[in-house]
Amino acid sequence: MKTIIIVDDHVIVRTGLRSLVERAAGLSVVGEAGDAEEALALCARLKPDLAIVDWRLPDGDGCELCSRMAECSPSTRVLILTAYPTSSLAESALKCGAFGILLKTVDGAGILRSIDQVLSGQVIVDPNLAASWAEGVRASRHAPALTELEQRMLRLLALGLSNKEMASELGRAEKTLRNGLSVLYRKIGVGSRVEAALYALGTHAPP
Repeated sequence: MKTIIIVDDHVIVRTGLRSLVERAAGLSVVGEAGDAEEALALCARLKPDLAIVDWRLPDGDGCELCSRMAECSPSTRVLILTAYPTSSLAESALKCGAFGILLKTVDGAGILRSIDQVLSGQVIVDPNLAASWAEGVRASRHAPALTELEQRMLRLLALGLSNKEMASELGRAEKTLRNGLSVLYRKIGVGSRVEAALYALGTHAPP
Protein backbone atom coordinates (compact mmCIF):
# COMPACT_ATOMS: atom_id res chain seq x y z
CA MET A 1 0.00 0.00 0.00
CA LYS A 2 1.45 3.36 -1.09
CA THR A 3 0.93 6.17 1.42
CA ILE A 4 0.04 9.75 0.43
CA ILE A 5 -0.37 13.10 2.17
CA ILE A 6 -2.34 15.98 0.66
CA VAL A 7 -1.23 19.59 1.18
CA ASP A 8 -3.67 22.36 0.21
CA ASP A 9 -5.11 25.28 2.14
CA HIS A 10 -8.60 24.65 0.75
CA VAL A 11 -10.51 21.96 2.66
CA ILE A 12 -12.79 21.23 -0.30
CA VAL A 13 -9.77 20.48 -2.52
CA ARG A 14 -8.24 18.15 0.08
CA THR A 15 -11.58 16.38 0.52
CA GLY A 16 -12.00 15.90 -3.22
CA LEU A 17 -8.47 14.57 -3.66
CA ARG A 18 -8.80 12.21 -0.70
CA SER A 19 -12.06 10.82 -2.08
CA LEU A 20 -10.49 10.33 -5.52
CA VAL A 21 -7.26 8.73 -4.28
CA GLU A 22 -8.86 6.37 -1.79
CA ARG A 23 -11.09 4.88 -4.49
CA ALA A 24 -7.94 3.65 -6.25
CA ALA A 25 -6.46 0.28 -5.35
CA GLY A 26 -3.16 0.31 -3.51
CA LEU A 27 -3.28 3.96 -2.40
CA SER A 28 -3.99 5.33 1.06
CA VAL A 29 -4.22 8.95 2.22
CA VAL A 30 -2.56 8.98 5.65
CA GLY A 31 -2.67 12.71 6.36
CA GLU A 32 -3.73 16.20 5.28
CA ALA A 33 -2.18 19.62 5.84
CA GLY A 34 -3.34 23.17 5.19
CA ASP A 35 0.04 24.89 5.23
CA ALA A 36 3.76 24.21 4.79
CA GLU A 37 4.71 23.86 8.47
CA GLU A 38 1.93 21.37 9.12
CA ALA A 39 2.96 19.47 5.98
CA LEU A 40 6.60 19.26 7.12
CA ALA A 41 5.56 17.88 10.50
CA LEU A 42 3.37 15.26 8.79
CA CYS A 43 6.10 14.34 6.35
CA ALA A 44 8.72 13.92 9.06
CA ARG A 45 6.40 11.75 11.17
CA LEU A 46 4.72 9.62 8.49
CA LYS A 47 7.43 9.39 5.78
CA PRO A 48 4.80 9.02 3.02
CA ASP A 49 5.61 7.65 -0.41
CA LEU A 50 4.03 10.70 -2.08
CA ALA A 51 3.01 14.24 -1.16
CA ILE A 52 0.47 16.02 -3.38
CA VAL A 53 1.24 19.70 -2.82
CA ASP A 54 -0.49 22.92 -3.87
CA TRP A 55 1.95 25.44 -5.39
CA ARG A 56 0.54 28.37 -3.39
CA LEU A 57 0.32 27.94 0.40
CA PRO A 58 -0.36 30.53 3.13
CA ASP A 59 3.19 30.26 4.51
CA GLY A 60 5.23 29.45 1.40
CA ASP A 61 5.13 27.80 -1.99
CA GLY A 62 5.34 24.26 -3.27
CA CYS A 63 8.87 24.71 -4.53
CA GLU A 64 10.24 25.73 -1.16
CA LEU A 65 8.24 22.99 0.57
CA CYS A 66 9.54 20.37 -1.84
CA SER A 67 13.14 21.21 -0.95
CA ARG A 68 12.41 21.09 2.79
CA MET A 69 10.55 17.79 2.49
CA ALA A 70 13.59 16.24 0.84
CA GLU A 71 15.55 17.03 4.00
CA CYS A 72 13.11 15.46 6.47
CA SER A 73 11.97 12.54 4.28
CA PRO A 74 14.25 11.89 1.26
CA SER A 75 12.12 8.97 0.04
CA THR A 76 8.97 11.09 -0.30
CA ARG A 77 8.21 12.09 -3.88
CA VAL A 78 6.35 15.34 -4.50
CA LEU A 79 3.64 15.98 -7.10
CA ILE A 80 2.75 19.67 -7.34
CA LEU A 81 -0.66 21.02 -8.37
CA THR A 82 -1.04 24.58 -9.60
CA ALA A 83 -3.82 26.80 -10.89
CA TYR A 84 -1.33 29.00 -12.74
CA PRO A 85 -0.52 27.97 -16.36
CA THR A 86 2.93 29.58 -16.32
CA SER A 87 5.53 27.55 -18.20
CA SER A 88 8.39 28.64 -15.93
CA LEU A 89 6.70 26.86 -13.00
CA ALA A 90 7.54 23.50 -14.58
CA GLU A 91 11.25 24.25 -14.62
CA SER A 92 11.12 25.66 -11.09
CA ALA A 93 9.27 22.60 -9.77
CA LEU A 94 11.74 20.11 -11.24
CA LYS A 95 14.74 22.11 -10.08
CA CYS A 96 13.33 22.01 -6.55
CA GLY A 97 13.16 18.23 -6.70
CA ALA A 98 9.50 17.60 -7.53
CA PHE A 99 8.71 14.53 -9.59
CA GLY A 100 5.81 16.22 -11.31
CA ILE A 101 3.63 19.28 -11.75
CA LEU A 102 0.02 19.35 -12.96
CA LEU A 103 -2.50 22.07 -13.65
CA LYS A 104 -5.58 21.87 -11.44
CA THR A 105 -7.68 21.58 -14.56
CA VAL A 106 -6.53 17.94 -14.89
CA ASP A 107 -9.32 15.38 -14.52
CA GLY A 108 -9.48 12.58 -11.96
CA ALA A 109 -8.15 9.94 -14.32
CA GLY A 110 -5.21 12.19 -15.16
CA ILE A 111 -4.35 12.70 -11.49
CA LEU A 112 -4.46 8.97 -10.74
CA ARG A 113 -2.38 8.17 -13.82
CA SER A 114 0.18 10.79 -12.81
CA ILE A 115 0.32 9.44 -9.24
CA ASP A 116 1.09 5.95 -10.58
CA GLN A 117 3.78 7.34 -12.89
CA VAL A 118 5.46 9.40 -10.18
CA LEU A 119 5.41 6.46 -7.75
CA SER A 120 7.07 4.35 -10.44
CA GLY A 121 9.87 6.92 -10.77
CA GLN A 122 8.76 8.84 -13.85
CA VAL A 123 8.91 12.63 -14.14
CA ILE A 124 5.53 14.15 -15.03
CA VAL A 125 4.86 17.63 -16.42
CA ASP A 126 1.39 18.73 -17.43
CA PRO A 127 1.32 18.65 -21.26
CA ASN A 128 0.12 22.27 -21.41
CA LEU A 129 3.02 23.49 -19.27
CA ALA A 130 5.57 21.38 -21.15
CA ALA A 131 4.29 22.45 -24.54
CA SER A 132 4.35 26.15 -23.69
CA TRP A 133 7.87 25.86 -22.29
CA ALA A 134 9.09 23.98 -25.36
CA GLU A 135 7.39 26.47 -27.66
CA GLY A 136 9.31 29.26 -25.97
CA VAL A 137 12.54 27.35 -26.52
CA ARG A 138 11.74 26.69 -30.18
CA ALA A 139 10.74 30.30 -30.76
CA SER A 140 14.15 31.49 -29.59
CA ARG A 141 16.19 29.19 -31.85
CA HIS A 142 15.86 27.10 -35.01
CA ALA A 143 14.76 23.51 -34.43
CA PRO A 144 17.90 21.33 -34.43
CA ALA A 145 18.31 18.28 -36.64
CA LEU A 146 18.59 15.28 -34.30
CA THR A 147 19.81 11.79 -35.07
CA GLU A 148 17.56 8.80 -34.37
CA LEU A 149 19.67 8.01 -31.29
CA GLU A 150 19.31 11.58 -29.99
CA GLN A 151 15.55 11.42 -30.47
CA ARG A 152 15.47 8.17 -28.47
CA MET A 153 17.54 9.83 -25.76
CA LEU A 154 15.00 12.65 -25.58
CA ARG A 155 12.15 10.18 -25.18
CA LEU A 156 13.97 8.44 -22.33
CA LEU A 157 14.67 11.80 -20.67
CA ALA A 158 10.94 12.51 -20.83
CA LEU A 159 10.34 9.26 -18.93
CA GLY A 160 12.74 10.31 -16.19
CA LEU A 161 15.28 7.49 -16.64
CA SER A 162 18.71 7.77 -15.02
CA ASN A 163 21.92 7.73 -17.08
CA LYS A 164 22.51 4.10 -16.08
CA GLU A 165 18.99 3.10 -17.14
CA MET A 166 19.28 5.02 -20.40
CA ALA A 167 22.63 3.40 -21.20
CA SER A 168 21.14 -0.04 -20.64
CA GLU A 169 18.07 0.75 -22.75
CA LEU A 170 20.19 2.08 -25.63
CA GLY A 171 22.92 -0.55 -25.41
CA ARG A 172 25.65 2.02 -24.78
CA ALA A 173 28.37 2.42 -22.15
CA GLU A 174 27.42 4.95 -19.49
CA LYS A 175 30.43 7.15 -20.35
CA THR A 176 29.44 7.10 -24.03
CA LEU A 177 25.90 8.07 -23.07
CA ARG A 178 27.11 11.02 -20.97
CA ASN A 179 29.14 12.30 -23.92
CA GLY A 180 26.13 11.90 -26.17
CA LEU A 181 23.94 13.82 -23.73
CA SER A 182 26.44 16.69 -23.68
CA VAL A 183 26.26 16.90 -27.48
CA LEU A 184 22.46 16.70 -27.37
CA TYR A 185 22.24 19.52 -24.80
CA ARG A 186 24.32 21.77 -27.04
CA LYS A 187 22.17 20.93 -30.06
CA ILE A 188 18.86 21.78 -28.43
CA GLY A 189 20.31 24.78 -26.63
CA VAL A 190 19.85 23.78 -23.00
CA GLY A 191 22.32 23.75 -20.15
CA SER A 192 21.05 21.08 -17.78
CA ARG A 193 19.27 17.76 -17.52
CA VAL A 194 16.21 19.52 -16.09
CA GLU A 195 15.93 21.81 -19.11
CA ALA A 196 16.52 18.86 -21.45
CA ALA A 197 13.77 16.87 -19.73
CA LEU A 198 11.36 19.78 -20.13
CA TYR A 199 12.30 20.16 -23.79
CA ALA A 200 11.78 16.41 -24.21
CA LEU A 201 8.40 16.50 -22.51
CA GLY A 202 7.31 19.27 -24.84
CA THR A 203 8.42 17.54 -28.02
CA HIS A 204 8.21 13.83 -27.18
CA ALA A 205 5.53 13.64 -24.50
CA PRO A 206 5.24 10.10 -23.10
CA PRO A 207 1.84 8.37 -23.20
